[in-house]
Parts: sequence; structure tokens; C-alpha cells
Amino acid sequence: QLPLTLSASFHGPISHSPEASEKRGSSRSVDKSFKVRTGTKKDKKQLEENSKINLLIADSDEATIKLAKRLLEKQGYRVDSVSNGDDCLQSVQKKKYSVLLLSENLSRKDAPSIVRWIRKKEKSDGYRSKAQLLILVQRILSVDYHVYNDAEVDGFLPKPLEGSRLIPAIEKSVLEYQESMVMASKIEENPIPIKSEDIVATKSIPVKVMKPKP
Repeated sequence: QLPLTLSASFHGPISHSPEASEKRGSSRSVDKSFKVRTGTKKDKKQLEENSKINLLIADSDEATIKLAKRLLEKQGYRVDSVSNGDDCLQSVQKKKYSVLLLSENLSRKDAPSIVRWIRKKEKSDGYRSKAQLLILVQRILSVDYHVYNDAEVDGFLPKPLEGSRLIPAIEKSVLEYQESMVMASKIEENPIPIKSEDIVATKSIPVKVMKPKP
């Protein structure tokens, strides 16, 4: 199953197929129905909660990084940024991030390779919860989704970034990450017991050794 594209309003994921996009209409007409949330005032408690969330932006475009950091830091998030794929991998090795924004056009290491590396690292490290990985793309309809088939990407965001899309996307991604953390802790506290009758006995098969003829 191919990854899903993030809705601009972010009430939920939407299909990334061109046919579905044409039925919904152009992005310009859709954007008019969204309420820009970048000016929403956060209470002190919410800002404190957001300050515990680590985000990473990997993009070679300095303007995109500055805009994203300004919008996200305004919401209280702790935001790191890198400009190439190698630095992205180094950052992930040093710190655990809840959400990563990866440009599809990163230098030195492309986004699909980074995503696969991160997922492999999470499995080898025994992480119960996975980071939310969002890909920044120039055009949703022109993305080669097949290269992300086995990369376990959580969604795509179009560039240039807009607060009305970015903030809801991050909020939803953080919520999903936190829910996965809660679920993982419940599993650790109450592991599912394995009954003896559920264990399938295996019968050893003797190996016949062929002796050489005299």
C-alpha cells in the first residue's frame, strides 16, 4: 500500500492519487476553506508540552528552513535543522526526534534512503514507537510514490510551506507519535501471556546420512 498524502486541513489523510485530487479540485480552491491557525494563541501549559517535542527539518533551501523553524518555534517546539542527508543521519544518531520533515531533493543522501535507514535503526534499537516521517515535495501530483513503497513514510507536504498546512500536520503527527508511545508503554506493562496450549510442538526429523558405497 502506498503512503498517504497529508490533507492541508489535516482532518485526516487523503488519497495521493491524481484522480482523487482532481475530484477534490485545485489546491487553491481548497485552501480557501481552511482557517489559518498560525495566529492561534497557545496557553502556557501547551507551550510547555510542545517544548518537550524534538523536531528535525532537513532541507537544502535556507528560506524553507527559516520559515518552518519560525512557525514551529512559535508553537513552542524544539526545532533542529540540517541542509543535507549526511547531516540528517548524524542528527538522528545523536538525538531522538518525534517528527522529521525531509525534503525530497536532499543532497548527499536522498529522502527514501534516509527513511529506510531510520526505520532500520528503530528496529535494531528496539524502539516500540516510530518517528513520524513527512516528506516535503514540490508538487503532490508529480511525486514518484513508488520509491517510497517500502520506506514507511507517514505523509507528504507540498512546498512552499504554509502555516495553515504545516502547523496542523505537525500537531497531528505529534499526537500520533504520543499515542504510539502510550500504546507501547501499555504493552510493556501488560504483556500478552502465552498459553502452553498456544505453543505448537515441533517434531524433530532425523537426518539420514548417506554412506559412500564401498
